[in-house]
Amino acid sequence: MINRFSNLEEIASNLEHFATVLHDQVRRGYIPADAGDFGKLEAAVELLDRVSLELCEAQEEDEARQETEADLNQWLNGDAVRSAMGQIN
Repeated sequence: MINRFSNLEEIASNLEHFATVLHDQVRRGYIPADAGDFGKLEAAVELLDRVSLELCEAQEEDEARQETEADLNQWLNGDAVRSAMGQIN
């Protein structure tokens, strides 16, 4: 898992660098000589969009799980039980 994370971190760093270079070159008016490269770049952007969405969804699920665990721990510690019992009485 750690190796996969470091690989992902390296990929993210490389993508950030290449995006900056690409943006700078396009802004200066340079374009790839091979028009087929545009399709490959578009496919790469679609892949990045899908992966980014999956990672965001995984993060949201993890945050929800952590919140549920915190609520359960609070319940098990008795705070919620005492509160519920106070409402019954």
